[in-house]
Amino acid sequence: MEISRDISNHLFYTAWVLLILQMGKILGSAFYHDIFLVVVIIDIAFDCALILFGIGLTRIGKENAQLTHWKISTVLIFGASIVDIVTIILSFIFIDENWITQSLILIRLVLLLVYLILLLFGFAYIKLLIDSMEKINVINRKGRFLISIGYLIQFYPYLAAWSKDWVFPRTLPVSIENTALVVFLLASFALILGYLELVFTLKILREGFIQEDGIEMEEKEVETENI
Repeated sequence: MEISRDISNHLFYTAWVLLILQMGKILGSAFYHDIFLVVVIIDIAFDCALILFGIGLTRIGKENAQLTHWKISTVLIFGASIVDIVTIILSFIFIDENWITQSLILIRLVLLLVYLILLLFGFAYIKLLIDSMEKINVINRKGRFLISIGYLIQFYPYLAAWSKDWVFPRTLPVSIENTALVVFLLASFALILGYLELVFTLKILREGFIQEDGIEMEEKEVETENI
């Protein structure tokens, strides 16, 4: 069973954009205070790319009724994008010290947790959607939970960064900050691997492995006849 070229290209190229922007988000975290506006632009671009990817999931789900989990994954991906955009808007409305007051900082925590949870489960369902593609022979490999694992691991460094504002003007213990940095690097590694794996999986969807397998089978039959 085949997926139309337009939809497979849509998902493949959007996945590439997500990979590049995710790497930009990781690099931007290291220079957050120096290039704040650049990081914000990358975050917004990432959210827009997520929405485009969700649209691609909707298109592929509507085209093939045998695919599963595309509705839930789309809703979760859209939800994560909206939550992050709302967070960015609020950060500009309540600028400077107003954004780190005790009342607003709790709102930041809720938005942060909801965002990570939506991404975690959204990509987990995308993995299940890919598994359903493999089941009906659209692709020849199952998905992995690498992206979801990456976002799960990110809970600790994100909460550590949030806690710095919570305890301000005090500082967090050095051990917590160092551990958060190590965990952040591990999460970043898992995310980059996960997005790369997603890109390569969608490359198979775009090129189509079934046709290639058919050619190989024909070649084997010819060889058998010659023998």
